[in-house]
Amino acid sequence: MDSYDPWAPFEREVREHLSEALASLGISTEPSLETPPPGMGDLALPCYTFSRELKESPGEIAKRLKDLLEGRLYVADVRGAYLNFAYRAEELIWRALEVLSKRGEDYGHLPEREGFIIVEHTSANPNGPFHVGRARNPILG
Repeated sequence: MDSYDPWAPFEREVREHLSEALASLGISTEPSLETPPPGMGDLALPCYTFSRELKESPGEIAKRLKDLLEGRLYVADVRGAYLNFAYRAEELIWRALEVLSKRGEDYGHLPEREGFIIVEHTSANPNGPFHVGRARNPILG
């Protein structure tokens, strides 16, 4: 388990299981996951790219993949040509609590790294009128 990020195992599991399912269909391409619109899951796999190779519609490929991934720690749902994945809330909570108990007071603190982090703040001049010209400096840096 990743010591800092309870989300990383979910994405890794989805990628691993998808690679296995795609291989069983005869596809060696690595899955290219996307972030779906809100309310459609946490990760999405567009199945258009596999359509030509399998000579099937993307929707049918998504359904076949869903059947191959049944019973996992995440929920797979077909929406058109996309196979969407949603993490089961109880599993994510369990993993977050596990990371929290493992990290203790260090939870939320990342290890120090060499280098610099620059945080820049820009603001319009409060003493004058706000207009497009005042947006120039933050844009230029």
